[in-house]
Amino acid sequence: MQNSLNLKSYEVPEDFSPQAKQFCKELVGDIEKTHGYYQEQMLFLKQQFKIALRRLRPGFISEATLGELFDEVEMTTESETEPEIVSDEKVSNKNKSKKKKKPAIPDHLPRTVIEHDLSEDKKVCEKDSTQLSSVGFDVKLELKYTPAKFHVIEHRFPKYSCSKCREGIFRKDSHPALIPQSYASAELLAHIAVSKFCDHLPLYRQEGMYGREGINLTRQVMADWMIKLGSALNPLIGIMREQILDSPVVSADETPVKILTKDGVRTSAQAYMWQISRWGPKPIIVFEFDPTRKKEVAEKLLGGYEGYVQIDGYGGYDILFNEKSPRIRVGCLAHVFRKFKDLLETLDKDLRKAHSANKILKMIDDLYDIEEECRGFSAVERKKFRLEQGAEVKFEKLHEFILAERLAVSKSSPYYSALRYADEELPHIRHYLAHGFIEIDNNFAENAIRPFALGRRNWLFICSEQGAQASANIYSLLITAKANAIEPRGYLTRVIEQLPLCQTIEDYEVLLPA
Repeated sequence: MQNSLNLKSYEVPEDFSPQAKQFCKELVGDIEKTHGYYQEQMLFLKQQFKIALRRLRPGFISEATLGELFDEVEMTTESETEPEIVSDEKVSNKNKSKKKKKPAIPDHLPRTVIEHDLSEDKKVCEKDSTQLSSVGFDVKLELKYTPAKFHVIEHRFPKYSCSKCREGIFRKDSHPALIPQSYASAELLAHIAVSKFCDHLPLYRQEGMYGREGINLTRQVMADWMIKLGSALNPLIGIMREQILDSPVVSADETPVKILTKDGVRTSAQAYMWQISRWGPKPIIVFEFDPTRKKEVAEKLLGGYEGYVQIDGYGGYDILFNEKSPRIRVGCLAHVFRKFKDLLETLDKDLRKAHSANKILKMIDDLYDIEEECRGFSAVERKKFRLEQGAEVKFEKLHEFILAERLAVSKSSPYYSALRYADEELPHIRHYLAHGFIEIDNNFAENAIRPFALGRRNWLFICSEQGAQASANIYSLLITAKANAIEPRGYLTRVIEQLPLCQTIEDYEVLLPA
């Protein structure tokens, strides 16, 4: 019996009945179909693995290594002149407003003028001895840096007692402090927090930096300060969370983080930093730590919310949406874009340009062009502009093309996987066309969580769950301040100084970054 596989062939014995011969023929056909199916599955898994590897840090794995993994040497020598895939640069940059290039030396810095004038004898013309007249001056700017310096403030509290009755000692009460009995000033606490959470400098590096200045400031002490600072921010974070849940649309995302100890036991367990946020004129971002990525966390964060929730395709949020739910799911077009871009990057270079995924990327790019034009418009103006520019028509054509492609390709192909994801997400994404306050994607939330991911690469883990929640609170405040163009160090210093004095909700609201 002949077959298309590299298997040993046998002749069907002549004494087999016609039914037995037919059974053997069908059996060989089934084996060939099964073989073909698993060949397609292997190709699919290889391409998915390539996509996962390409998402690692640049330089973490080389193209040559990819070639060895998949036995595809041609991947190791891609030409610089190869036709480019439609870039997702526009997608990633659509949420960045166009800004003029900032000068290297801003005008607000204190300035010392040093005048380099000619001596009096040089102010006389050599030809006719005429006194030279001033015609202005040239300017050369020099940016000077003065290294940060420590200095000590000694607070003295004179004590008094009665020389006759000698009962009691009288002195002025200490001024309120966020961390009583600590020698950390508000400026120092703010500097440590901003260095760690904005500049991604772990505490052990800061310990070394301060040690060069002769300051014995250990990471254990600083970690304790950060935990106490994070806990003291709870009232502000609570108000920020309530303001987010009062918004018509909320964005949500999550990112993993390692916890070094749990209940005092060394573990290196993986936990998650969840995020909910609102965007618009006064954005607010709040992080929430949880040991798991379970759906119950999403319900805890957003179970009482009524409105639109913009998320990616992670199934953990499904618990928030049902027929009776007061929440409406909104998808993310950037995630759809990336599925097709990742697919193209796994293909041989001579197959990329002609692939239908390029047309899908171009259609998505056209929708982003409209978003770029109406960035900064009010909700009413943005909805009107989208309608005038034909965004709804373009969106429908995109969905129709994706649906047609999905029906035409094999279900076991990686292209089908990207098409299925897009087909399932587009109905959720379509809500942005009806409401000007909804974004086309969830990139704002992803960009807000990115500083946390960058910092995680430097400090690798958080020591405890208590420290994780404190970090979440500090991140929430600082990243919200950044989103509102507030200088973080000065702002956090003011919060640390004023927080111990707060007594009413109004007192706390004055300290909010948005």
